Order: sequence, then C-alpha cells, then structure tokens
Amino acid sequence: MKKIAIAFGLLMSGFSFGQIKAIPLNTEEVNRLAYDVLSGFSTLKEETINALNIKNTIDFLVEFQHEGKVIGKKIIKLYSALHNMGASYSLSDKRVEICFKTKDLSDSINFNLLKTNHWKIVHPKGGEEHTCTDHLGVDLFHSKDQNNHYQMNSLVDGKIQMILYRLE
Repeated sequence: MKKIAIAFGLLMSGFSFGQIKAIPLNTEEVNRLAYDVLSGFSTLKEETINALNIKNTIDFLVEFQHEGKVIGKKIIKLYSALHNMGASYSLSDKRVEICFKTKDLSDSINFNLLKTNHWKIVHPKGGEEHTCTDHLGVDLFHSKDQNNHYQMNSLVDGKIQMILYRLE
C-alpha cells in the first residue's frame, strides 16, 4: 500500500510541475518590452529582463480575440544567448503572420482586413476558408504618441484585440 501511495504522489506531482502557465502582460510590461524590441536589434535590456522575469520565460504567446472569443494564437520565440558578459535575450518577431477562419469574423471585418492589401483569402484543399496576412504579417506593438509609449496593436479599429502572454 505504501508503494502505491508513493507512486500516486509522484504521478500527481508530475502533473502540477509539468504545466506551462500563460501570464498576461500588463500595459507597463508591454510598453517596456516593446520599447526594447523596437529600438535596436530586438535585444532586451537588463532592466527589462529583471522586471519581466524573463529568465523564467519560455516564449511569448499573442492571442487574437474578437468579442471575447479567441480566434487565433501565435507563439513568439524568445531567444537567449550565453556569452562572457552573461546572457542576452531577444524576441524572434516584431510582426506576426496569422490566419483567422473566415466564418469566425463578420463580413464587414473580413472586408476591412482585405482592404488593407496585407490580407488575403486562403482556400486550403478540403479545408475551411481563412483570412490570412501576407508574408509581412501585422505589427505586435504600436505607439499613439511621440513619447514612445507602446501598447499592443489591435486590428479593424479595435474590433480584434491582441493580448500578449508570457509562458513559464
């Protein structure tokens, strides 16, 4: 009986430690991350690494939501490099390519996306129709002012929200 209890305990501890957590970034964390990513070579500064606890981060996840429903997700790779002065971290992308199922969006939203010339309709063989970005993708971050205060981008005048998560 004791062996069964130990085996059960080990099995359950594997479930609790083996899960990845998605932690949403608040507006200040997004601003700090975007400032580093958009100024220079996407390399994060030491202050940003410490403030965002980047050393425990696996990758980032950007989630696209329309009316509270998740319509798309994309992983943003976090690269780390070890060198004689410590470690450096950088994001793989400032822009992401994404596809949405055309049926998940209203005709007006699909039309507005297609009007920008950076979106297209894709018909996979035997699959559902998708509205996709071209090879340039969409910007993750944008700034509304000259003070370089950045926030997550949105699409179609805020009808499609982008939310950034840190994966640990």
